[in-house]
Amino acid sequence: MTLIGGYAENGHYSKEVLNHLNHMQRVSMDINSITLAYGLKSCATVGATTKGYVIHADVVRKGSDEDLHVSGILVDMYAKCGLLLEAENVFHNLSCKNVISWTSLISGYAHFGWAESVFLLYDQMLRQCNIGSLDKVMVMSVLKACSNAGFLDEAQIFLDSITQDKCEQKMLLTYEHYVCIADLFGRSGNPVIALDVLHRMPFQPTIVIWHSIMAACWKWGNVMLAEEVFENILQLKEDNVTAYICMSNMYAYHFYVEED
Repeated sequence: MTLIGGYAENGHYSKEVLNHLNHMQRVSMDINSITLAYGLKSCATVGATTKGYVIHADVVRKGSDEDLHVSGILVDMYAKCGLLLEAENVFHNLSCKNVISWTSLISGYAHFGWAESVFLLYDQMLRQCNIGSLDKVMVMSVLKACSNAGFLDEAQIFLDSITQDKCEQKMLLTYEHYVCIADLFGRSGNPVIALDVLHRMPFQPTIVIWHSIMAACWKWGNVMLAEEVFENILQLKEDNVTAYICMSNMYAYHFYVEED
């Protein structure tokens, strides 16, 4: 158990953890709920669904399924392995749900594109729970679900609901949140708004997000905005080959269309 704990403390959830756990089970060692939780996290990391079922059975046998921490990891394991029905079953059978269990299932829905389920569960969470602050992972999951599904209006409503001063759940958005929002507007045909998001966020945009907006300009044929984005990229004084190629292609295509 000490060796498994050492792996876990270093964020190393892998097949090695599962191999050591298998050995402990073969020699009938007593395994506590913490070690089982490490095993579940490793199953989620490597996609070991069969082993996940076995550890779940051990969790139930030991009564550790009543532990909020372990049960939340169970939901997370099934969700990350793509077994959303199993994740739902564990979630709905919980006697008490906390932000970890809600976030795990919401993140699973978002990862596999179940955008409507994301919003339904999020609304249900707000109605049923007294959560003092929103989980940043959960917020990112909701935003990604909006981005993948093209839910622009829903994303705007969601953002208003968590950023306005009167909102009880108000939270400060991270750089990753702003990047996701800008990407959402860019994909949805609103690169102007995406650029405005970058200008207003309290962080310095990196070249990666500038390239994302440049790609949106290319997709929607906005040459003038692409030129503004290009100037911002040049100011970073990094490797700008991709930006030069994109601008060259945009000018060539725009010239070709006008000539045609």
